[in-house]
Amino acid sequence: MRCMVPGCDNVTSPQYVEPFTNFTIPTGDECRRFWRYNLTADTCADADFDDNITVSCTEFVFDDSMFKTSFATQWNLTCHYQPLVELPNTLYFSGVLLGSVVFGVISDRFGRKAALMLAVLIINLVGYLVVLLRSSFVAVCVLRVLLGLASCGMFQTPFVMAVELVGKRWRVPCGTALNYFTTLGALVAGGLGYAIRDWVQLQLVVTAPLLLLFAGFWLCPESVRWLLTQGRTRDAERLIRKIAETNGTTVSPHLLADYDAGGEEEEGDGAPTQRELRDPVRDAEETSSSEETLIVPAAPSETFLDCMRSRVLRLRLLLALLGWFAVNFAFYGMVVDLPNMPGDFFTNYFVAGVAEIPGYTLSWVGMDRLGRRVTFVLATVLGGVSIMASGLIPNAMPIPSAVLLMLGKCGASGAFAVIYIYTSELFPTSARNTAVGVCSMTGRISAMLAPQLAVLTDDRFPSFSLEPIRVHATAEAFPDTRC
Repeated sequence: MRCMVPGCDNVTSPQYVEPFTNFTIPTGDECRRFWRYNLTADTCADADFDDNITVSCTEFVFDDSMFKTSFATQWNLTCHYQPLVELPNTLYFSGVLLGSVVFGVISDRFGRKAALMLAVLIINLVGYLVVLLRSSFVAVCVLRVLLGLASCGMFQTPFVMAVELVGKRWRVPCGTALNYFTTLGALVAGGLGYAIRDWVQLQLVVTAPLLLLFAGFWLCPESVRWLLTQGRTRDAERLIRKIAETNGTTVSPHLLADYDAGGEEEEGDGAPTQRELRDPVRDAEETSSSEETLIVPAAPSETFLDCMRSRVLRLRLLLALLGWFAVNFAFYGMVVDLPNMPGDFFTNYFVAGVAEIPGYTLSWVGMDRLGRRVTFVLATVLGGVSIMASGLIPNAMPIPSAVLLMLGKCGASGAFAVIYIYTSELFPTSARNTAVGVCSMTGRISAMLAPQLAVLTDDRFPSFSLEPIRVHATAEAFPDTRC
């Protein structure tokens, strides 16, 4: 933005780039302009202005070469109010922070499907309310918190559902596939942002397809594992039979023998019988006995707090929290500097998004062949070393710095893919979504700290690279959940 200069700017259609700004506006001061001798004169010449006297601006001209409208132009957030431009985004991440725990608890208490549908409802309502209430800065800020909360439920809950609906040998492919689609969605959003430069129109375009997600109420099944932890064995049996029928196969008689024998009491006689339940998904996949020692069994009535009474699970949670903090700190600290990279903003955005794909692919291969722990260590070290090297390269060499930065994002993306799947395997079904949510909350805290560190320090990336380099030693204490 810059000051609007009376007598020089076209009042009806001012242009940001004008030759007269060289003698009407002080260099580096966007909020003041030089005093004009005669405000009624029709001329706009250097002689009309006194460069020894400046006055505060009352009207401004915004640079619309990248975006026609934005939060800054919507509410005229200039000068003293300019820091408020980032407030809606900060509040969004605070909503994500809150949603990490809220949707984890809702999912573990009321079911994966209920949590997902609640997130779909909130995100659709917020998408349209933001447009309707866009004239109110306070209303938009509140809605951004709700949007962040629902966005967390839109990714965290489907991820847990995906890994619970399949056997162990399909867990990595399903978890990685979600990351691919997340990247694809980000690239599509970037393409829409390139084509639609008005934020209100862009909001409507990206919100409209979300109505299709309500179809998940009929198409998306509940997690069999969650049903079993709640003692709803008959519902689990019906779901297994339906899945088998859809796939054109049959269910092994021994798989459902326990449930056919009468696993629940009659409705109205009290709670379901508290007995140890077999996992039909795991049985159907005929996984090895190694998983029995890695996935800690939980009784149907266990909650996240109940599980935390276990010393083993407390240690796992602590290690997972450290891992999530490090990965998020490096990833978002690196993203902070993307707008400052040389070249076109949209090109950099696209390249940075594409860099995530090889990271997810390599993590997929690594988790299957090397195990979760080794892959996580390699990914974090790759990301940390690359980010550090990028920050140490002089500004006069932008291309090598950008290449290393993309390599760093590749490593950070791979670490993200591993830590999500790893965390879901370290905790029992009854506490899995809450555990992932608590870890995600810690990651969001580091994501909020990373931009502040970028503002307070001048070393760019080295500070962000230290955390993933340090965490590889901590990761050695993780149990490996490879088949």
